[in-house]
Amino acid sequence: MGSEGQSMDKLNQRLASLSPAKRQLMEQMLQRGKQLAEPIAICGVGCRFPGAPNVHAYWQLLMRKEDAVGEIPPSRWDIDEFYDPTGE
Repeated sequence: MGSEGQSMDKLNQRLASLSPAKRQLMEQMLQRGKQLAEPIAICGVGCRFPGAPNVHAYWQLLMRKEDAVGEIPPSRWDIDEFYDPTGE
């Protein structure tokens, strides 16, 4: 028997060991999930990759174990507005 069959056997054993009340609750939750499920469409994805212009370059950076940590550019925000040297 393959690993998929073994996984199904384990799942069947766990389900069989549930009390009737827990089994009923699980069935209700599954039914509610079916009613709430709706198809979605992903229309676009936008990401920023530190030290890389795109996901491929970022993956290469990670594979080379490069450090992409750096200073926050001053154009992003005024650090003095958020920094308090007293920690207050």
